[in-house]
Amino acid sequence: MTSIQFRPDLQGLRAIAVLLVILNHAQLPLFPGGFVGVDVFFVISGYLISGLLIKEYQSNGNIQFLAFISRRLKRLLPALTFMLTVTLLIAPLLISNHELDQQFRSVFFAATWTSNLFFAFSKLDYFSELQSRDFFLHTWSLGVEEQFYIFWPLLLTLFFGYLSKRKNKENPDNKLLWLFFILFITSLFLCIFWSSYYPLWSFYLMPARIWQFALGALFYVFDLRRNTNPEHCKNNMLLIWKLNQSAVGLMFIFGSAVLLHKNITYPSYWAVFPSLGAALVIAGGFDNYTFRLLSNPICVWLGNRSYSWYLWHWPILMFGFAWGGQNHIAVIVSLITLSLGLVMLTYEYIERPFWKGKYSHSLPSKTILVSILTIVLFVSGSLKLFNFVSKEFGILSEPYNQAKGDISAIYYAYSEGCDSWYSSAKVQPCVIGNNEAPKTLVLIGDSVGAMWVSMLPEIFKSPKWRIIVLTKSACPIVDREFYYERIKKIYTVCTEWREAAISYIQNLRPDLLVIGNSSTYPFKEEEWIDGSKTVISQLIGVTEHIIIISGIPTMSFDGPNCLSRWNADGPGIVVRWLNSKEINFLNPQNFTCQEKITTKPYDDVADYLKTASQAYPNVNLLNLNDLVCPDGICSAQNSSGIIVFRDNQHVTNSFVLSQVPNIISKINNLGLKEYTE
Repeated sequence: MTSIQFRPDLQGLRAIAVLLVILNHAQLPLFPGGFVGVDVFFVISGYLISGLLIKEYQSNGNIQFLAFISRRLKRLLPALTFMLTVTLLIAPLLISNHELDQQFRSVFFAATWTSNLFFAFSKLDYFSELQSRDFFLHTWSLGVEEQFYIFWPLLLTLFFGYLSKRKNKENPDNKLLWLFFILFITSLFLCIFWSSYYPLWSFYLMPARIWQFALGALFYVFDLRRNTNPEHCKNNMLLIWKLNQSAVGLMFIFGSAVLLHKNITYPSYWAVFPSLGAALVIAGGFDNYTFRLLSNPICVWLGNRSYSWYLWHWPILMFGFAWGGQNHIAVIVSLITLSLGLVMLTYEYIERPFWKGKYSHSLPSKTILVSILTIVLFVSGSLKLFNFVSKEFGILSEPYNQAKGDISAIYYAYSEGCDSWYSSAKVQPCVIGNNEAPKTLVLIGDSVGAMWVSMLPEIFKSPKWRIIVLTKSACPIVDREFYYERIKKIYTVCTEWREAAISYIQNLRPDLLVIGNSSTYPFKEEEWIDGSKTVISQLIGVTEHIIIISGIPTMSFDGPNCLSRWNADGPGIVVRWLNSKEINFLNPQNFTCQEKITTKPYDDVADYLKTASQAYPNVNLLNLNDLVCPDGICSAQNSSGIIVFRDNQHVTNSFVLSQVPNIISKINNLGLKEYTE
């Protein structure tokens, strides 16, 4: 087997990359751009894999594709399969059937290194917030790498075969540089283009990431040229730059991790900075302070275990977050520590024996055959588990299944085009009541604003009133654009729709206008105030009165799922099955799905909206937060037995209707009793 010189500093660089990713996924504020750690991994892989393949060809005159794939399988598959299996087995103990159904949809793709394709082409469901918490979401990068491992040796085999047939034998290093440079430029332009028009493709698909692998390959060839022609390094300025480029590279990586954040279009051109940083660290070589820093035993120890840690950190965090742990530093630290404990076991007993130990010498044909059988067995076993869950327990136990579907009638109109989310900017009004009614009320807002719609016919009753709803999910009625992380681009459709909806209201001239949206948009104080003022100024003259409903607090966990886990039969389907067989396992009586919310962020946004409306005498703020979370305590189910939340941020229709008398009282206290009579 061909190998290249061991670089302990690259193991240290792996340690930095995985730590940045973990801290980012743990939602700790220190490194909001910690996702750049994945870019660092791609560049390292490009350097090392290209080096292995080039050196193999130089030594043997060919690239043994099956042997290469066999080594990759022994290196990656055992730990991956172990993580997937253990996660699947413990999940029924800790999460509800609904969560199992929603958050494990990628498992079959994760097992075959195609989860990046799954996430790139999956249809987004606005009301399935659990999509972003898929337990195997992190395996998308493993899919990209594995697809690179298949593409790269085939490409180099064809390339070297082409060179061998040419009559004029030229220096292959020059040709390699051109090959990698062309791939780098082409893929980078594709990445930038897709980031604007097909952002999920640019993030998840291998062609848009090849430039990062090619960058690592370029720097390997640079190393070859430098080592074979040391005269290049005699220039003092070049030598000084060589000694300092590693430090500059680390600055690029950490600067990107600190300054970048989830509210930018990524990867696009932003990914150039951490990728170039990784390449500079690699190119720094052995004789510098950065090398000694990255080569210290702790960094090398973590770097050796970076693959296992990457595998384990995400599902462990997702289990903790399902129970509301993401807002508690002590819980997050405990989860990271737990994942590191699993890493030590996985590395010692699963990963290392197949990578460098007693199982590492099996024949390529045997390794590939066993790997295929392992994947087939895992997929078939997973299917049986899911069939068992569905057959024995359904998706979500009643009445929590009903709570998930306890939504205003307006949401059933989504399928009729009243809300096309990000796919269209067309304004499609939903009408409730008699079109001939003498009075008209318009509600405009996002899904959080629209969830209150069922109270309106109870307060502004037919035949006096007709109600028109204009709604666009995740679209604030604030004249500001923002990067929408779920679609991974600027939400321009929202801007276009909001402008068209305002024009519609101006032409309609309703008697009463209600505006409502979430308080969780990434706006600063001045953006909330000025953006709201702009909207109000456009609408103030076309209606008698405007009521602005401020956004409610959100919980850190899903209400119905929490209640399902802690119903009378205990948490998780396995426990419920044990209890159904009269095996008394766990039956907590006093657990309540509630949490003390820090209301300041929501109160602040309410104050911003109030400030924006103060200049207008016929604009009032309606704050319903104390009805949803009395005394700052949000409960999945209130003392009357009504389930309050149907997820973690939208309230149920039953709760809205139960609060109508209280809401009427609040509206009357605003001096608007004439409208409710």
